Amino acid sequence: RYIVKRNPVYERPSKRGDKMVEEKAAAELFLPDGTVISKEKAVTAAVTEIIGIDRRQFSSIAMIAQGDFQKLLLASTEEREKIFREIFHTHCYERFQRKLSDEAKALNRERTLKKNGILQDIQMIAWEEEDPLFREVLKAKEEALTTEEVLTLLKTLLEKDSKEQEMNRKKREELSAEKEAVTTNIEAAGRRAQIEAELFKNRLALSEDEKTKEERKKTLAEEEKKEPLCAEIQKRITLGESRLPLYDEYEELRRKTLSSQRQLKTDEQTKVDSEKELADSEKKLFDLKEEYEALKTSDTRLLALKQEENEAQKSLEDLTRLGEKVRECEEQRRRSLKAQKEYTDRRGVMEETEEVYRRMYRSFLDHQAGILAEELEENRPCPVCGSLCHPSPAKKPDYAPTEEELRIGEDNRDKARAKADSAGRRAGEENAAFQTKKAETEEACRNLFGDGTYDGAEEMIAQRIAEQTAKISDLQKEISAEAKRAARKTALETALLPKTEKEAASLRQRIAQSEAAVQRGRTALCHLEEQLAKTASSLPFSGKAEAEAALKKDRAEMAAMKKRLEDAKAQTESIFRIIAGRKSGIETLEKQLMSIAPIDLESEKEKRAVLREEERKLNERIENLASRMDANNAALANISEKQGDMAAIEKTYRSVNALSETANGNLRGSGKDKIKLETFVQMTYFDRILRRANIRLMTMTDGQYDLKRAETAADNRGQTGLDLNVIDHYNGTERSVRTLSGGETFLASLCLALGLSDEIRSSAGGIRIDTMFIDEGFGSLDEESLRQAVKALNDLAEGSRLVGMISHVAELKEKIEKQIVVTKEKTGGSRVEIRI
Repeated sequence: RYIVKRNPVYERPSKRGDKMVEEKAAAELFLPDGTVISKEKAVTAAVTEIIGIDRRQFSSIAMIAQGDFQKLLLASTEEREKIFREIFHTHCYERFQRKLSDEAKALNRERTLKKNGILQDIQMIAWEEEDPLFREVLKAKEEALTTEEVLTLLKTLLEKDSKEQEMNRKKREELSAEKEAVTTNIEAAGRRAQIEAELFKNRLALSEDEKTKEERKKTLAEEEKKEPLCAEIQKRITLGESRLPLYDEYEELRRKTLSSQRQLKTDEQTKVDSEKELADSEKKLFDLKEEYEALKTSDTRLLALKQEENEAQKSLEDLTRLGEKVRECEEQRRRSLKAQKEYTDRRGVMEETEEVYRRMYRSFLDHQAGILAEELEENRPCPVCGSLCHPSPAKKPDYAPTEEELRIGEDNRDKARAKADSAGRRAGEENAAFQTKKAETEEACRNLFGDGTYDGAEEMIAQRIAEQTAKISDLQKEISAEAKRAARKTALETALLPKTEKEAASLRQRIAQSEAAVQRGRTALCHLEEQLAKTASSLPFSGKAEAEAALKKDRAEMAAMKKRLEDAKAQTESIFRIIAGRKSGIETLEKQLMSIAPIDLESEKEKRAVLREEERKLNERIENLASRMDANNAALANISEKQGDMAAIEKTYRSVNALSETANGNLRGSGKDKIKLETFVQMTYFDRILRRANIRLMTMTDGQYDLKRAETAADNRGQTGLDLNVIDHYNGTERSVRTLSGGETFLASLCLALGLSDEIRSSAGGIRIDTMFIDEGFGSLDEESLRQAVKALNDLAEGSRLVGMISHVAELKEKIEKQIVVTKEKTGGSRVEIRI
């Protein structure tokens, strides 16, 4: 037994206030094992799985609506295909057909792309309008040639261009040799003109050189006259060089005198500075001794502060440990509460399981009692109490568990009880642990605060920790300051005071030394100044620099005179050499000029220009041919490659397309039925429906009509396979169902609908639907047809199946015993009456 509860969307009064609120749609399914499935979609899916059919199939079986069953009778193949797809779930075949069609279309697109690629490569073929193959190339670009013909044409074009290219290269080599000879003549003519120009230039230069020679000879004679003056300058130089060491002695005495003056001044200043430093040092020593006296107690104060910090630190550690105990105790309390809740939940489950088991056990015993009661007979003793009279025997309940189900229920009860006991023990253990920790924590609070109250301990601990932390921070600042004072006292005692006393003693000694040095410096300076005055009186110049400058001037003058004389000699010799070389060069150029014959330069240049133009045109032709051959070679390679791919794709496309055309019922050609794969499968179901329908139609038409699936379509342009004809056994003809009269159409439609209902029940796993309603259609029947239809429906109802007919036909009132009559009231509404 399955229980389904559903409610639609509706409005209900709000639980708070007077407003109306919308209650959303909901559904619940209660399974025999107690499981509950909720939510609309999940409940619908579960019900469909249980009964084996969905809502649409159920409607087709249980309710044949007015006019709907005629749609199936008069439908085309395409319409029946959609109906059967939903009823018999043939979607997979339709998806398979679509997949084949999509694959064929994809291959066709790829084939088209490859073909377009080949056509694009063909458009890239290069040619010339003067070429004899020009017309063939145009045919190829207009797609008038096959791919093989295009490849042959390309090879022919390339072979022809290759031969022409070879001839052009040979011709270019000949032109190059001819141009080289003309260039050689032009270069020879240029050399002759160059020699003539050079010869004229050298003759002109020789005339100028002769004039320069006379001028240089005159300059040389003038320089030779100045040699006596040069000897006099040399004597002055020798005397000046011999006096130079005396200037060094004078400079040394002068340097020593200046140094002595500076040293004397330094010693005097040192004495003054030392006296000032001594005064500062004695004042500093006095200040340091006073500071030392003020810092004598710093060590004792530092020890007291450190002791106070240690005590505060220990108190903070005690507070921290106590805070940890409080947190552990609080965590244990949470674990205890969790364990108690788990025990409560487990106990609830145990009580529910025990109640289920008690009900099952009671039902089991009631069932056993019912079995015994069924075997009781009057005047025979009861096997339980021995009574011969049985006034109120036990009855078997509607549902009783089996021994296996009872055993499973008992196991579930025992498991739930064991889990509850385990949870109870754990809850007790956790609570005991909490009480122990709480007692320990309260004892620690009494030891530290003098108060053992657990409540509020965490806040008090936090406050005390904050106070101790602040106190430690203040103490650390004081300790740091006092440590600096103690360090300063130590530094004064061990370093600063002894150092300052030593510096004062050293300064007193330095002052005494400075006084002695001043006396010695004054005596030495007087002696040096006397020597310096004596040496200065024997020198013509004020210093060595002035003497060296005069000496340098004499040397420069003598060197210039010698240089001018040497330059005059060298320039005179040079001009004689230049004149000799110039004459030799003129002779050489005259000989070269005689070896080169005169050439018409303009004529040779014209020849070269003609040859260059021919070579340019030839190179342009070679480049054009090379570019065309490259383009055609590329086109040949691309078309050859794509032709192979195209052949493979074409082969696959033909195979897949043929399969797609077959599966989708698109075969071309006369005499071929257009039957889809899905339709072919549905034809099997349709034949089964017709066999079931004809059993009733033969009865309703007194053996006159049979329904038959048409073997050929009325229109070959459409799909075939599910068209329907009727066989008239009275005249032996087969015709379309559309030729039936209104009453005959109703009977045929009714039989077809009943056959469809039977087939759906069969294909749905034998699910029984024991009630069917048929709406209207009986008004179109004559008396005999109505009788036969009612007889067939009565035969259907005899198999424990309830058949309801919805109709306003009066004749049915006489033929149907059980009726529900609905009468419309004039005042509004309707009245329902049950007639049996």
